[in-house]
Amino acid sequence: MSAEHKKIVENPDAENNSEEINIDTNQEISNTQEESKLQLIDTIKEKHHFNRQQLDKVLKNRYSPENLIKLFELSYQKEFNSSADVTEGHTIKKHTLMVMNQFEKYFKDKELPGNLNPNFFRVILALHDIGKPQAISEGDKRNQHIHTERMIKEFLSDMDFSEKEIKIATALISKDPIGKYFKSGNLDRSKNEIIEMAQAAEMELEEFYELLIVFYKCDASSYTRDAGGIASLDEIFNFDHTNKELDFSDDYLDKIDELEDEILEAADEKAKSKNNKIETKDIEYNYNGKTLQITSAKTTEILKTHYEDFKNTKGFAKQDLMNEAIYCLEEIIQEGIHPIFTIPREYIDTTLKQGLIPRPSSHDKKIKALVGTIGRAPYQGDQNTTDRYIAILKNPQKFKDFNIKPRFTGPKNLFRGIIATTNKIHINELIIIDSKDKSIIHPKTDQ
Repeated sequence: MSAEHKKIVENPDAENNSEEINIDTNQEISNTQEESKLQLIDTIKEKHHFNRQQLDKVLKNRYSPENLIKLFELSYQKEFNSSADVTEGHTIKKHTLMVMNQFEKYFKDKELPGNLNPNFFRVILALHDIGKPQAISEGDKRNQHIHTERMIKEFLSDMDFSEKEIKIATALISKDPIGKYFKSGNLDRSKNEIIEMAQAAEMELEEFYELLIVFYKCDASSYTRDAGGIASLDEIFNFDHTNKELDFSDDYLDKIDELEDEILEAADEKAKSKNNKIETKDIEYNYNGKTLQITSAKTTEILKTHYEDFKNTKGFAKQDLMNEAIYCLEEIIQEGIHPIFTIPREYIDTTLKQGLIPRPSSHDKKIKALVGTIGRAPYQGDQNTTDRYIAILKNPQKFKDFNIKPRFTGPKNLFRGIIATTNKIHINELIIIDSKDKSIIHPKTDQ
């Protein structure tokens, strides 16, 4: 093992050089259980030359694309040093670093679709072509996704990533429907492949599609001058270094619009078939004999109309788009719809004492914000419809008092019912409902 690699493994955190597992001998845990735990960790470390604890320290304390690849080379040095079999003549390592650097340049400060942890996404990018050398050696590069899927699944399982994370990772690298679509123009085939991939990832179709767009942009934009290579796929993208935005060029944006329309239509059809009430019946809660309306058929139509009017953003200034989004938000408020925020169950006690407090997300630690929805179903996390409490703003007309504004999301950065504020919302301004049984948690009936 080289001194450079040894440093990455043994000293991933300058403040903590020890990689030993501390065992409290006073704990009433059987020796057999503890020995099994240690044997498993030793086996993983022997196989990969590092374990999950060391991986996490590199990701959290000493992250750079180069440091992560140095760590992974302990397991996959042969693969990373192999040819990527591309015109540019890059190795897998060179190409992978270019992909990862595109993510750092354009997406590291943005929230990822599906609330995916950015460090986990970095792991996916680092290993996204790891099976390609085997496919090349066997004489059929088309099988690269099969080998990569197998190797990523094995690695993530060894490192004790969750089944959910493994499914997302393997789905993302299993096919290249966007690249195929740009080459062949076969819209139906790519749409159907994306639907299959979303199902395999067990993600909502729209969220998976948006995540796939980020993945594609990072990968494909590595074949450009912007990434430090030679010109190849430059015509697909527009690079905005000032605002750190990586968008599709006008010609390719038209193609993406067509694909996105198909995806959204498929998502709508799936929602209708899954729960016919979504389109035909309002979502509402009862409080002290009053109806608190969360969605309605009319507000769904307002959001859809706004999206259709502005989905082609060419020719619109950003401030004009924001003004139109604010008008759309006000129109929904006038329909009596309440802004809502959801609360993870572990935070309910804090919320009842302090109200809703803006916090930095794991994706952007620079900005503290509250993110919620209006005119659409509440976000419940990982598709668990009873995972969170629902905090409803008592008086919708007070949304301006709390500086609640539209938030742009999706590949096109448009308002689709997501809202945000950097203000605290006092507990007395909220009605909090347990989504499990729709019981009122706050205020109590005697308050």
